[in-house]
Amino acid sequence: MAGAGGDGVISAGESLINAAALTGYHAILTKSFGPQIRGGESSFRLRVAAKEVFAVSGTLDVAIASTGTIFCVSARSCPSASARR
Repeated sequence: MAGAGGDGVISAGESLINAAALTGYHAILTKSFGPQIRGGESSFRLRVAAKEVFAVSGTLDVAIASTGTIFCVSARSCPSASARR
């Protein structure tokens, strides 16, 4: 999940990992903060599984972003304007 600093993205990640733990799942959370205190990109990666989790790596099942621009920055790739039509 990614968004602008101050959007509550990191709080959402912390809530999700707590919910996973309370329901018996294993999880790992990594947080990323942009260069600005407020307004820069912030994101987290969360991996949840029934078995122990040792790394966040793996295939992406869900991506949530507050804007298309934030998603493109987080994904490190963005389709061209013609591909989005």
